[in-house]
Amino acid sequence: MLYASNQIGSLKGKILFLESMGESNVIHNRLQSLKLLGVFNEISGLILGYSPDLNPDSKYYRDIVLALTPNKNFPILKINELGHCIPNYAWSIGQKACFCFPEKVFA
Repeated sequence: MLYASNQIGSLKGKILFLESMGESNVIHNRLQSLKLLGVFNEISGLILGYSPDLNPDSKYYRDIVLALTPNKNFPILKINELGHCIPNYAWSIGQKACFCFPEKVFA
């Protein structure tokens, strides 16, 4: 995991975008690692992208993230149009973005 290497700097106040190749146990292990590293204490938002090994309508991804982030006060967006194995655009590390609430729009 790149974050554990300290090569990307602080995630304080950042929106974290996650996508994954792997079955549910792999995703769970990676999310648990992020929790242990304190990532969920730093970020201000979380975007969960498409994971080809999970059913796109599965609630698993959402449920495991909610279980690992109790009492966290940041928005979480689950979107199947970003991630592996689908047409999409690259996002640069450090790119400016925001969740716009109460409109519930990501810009």
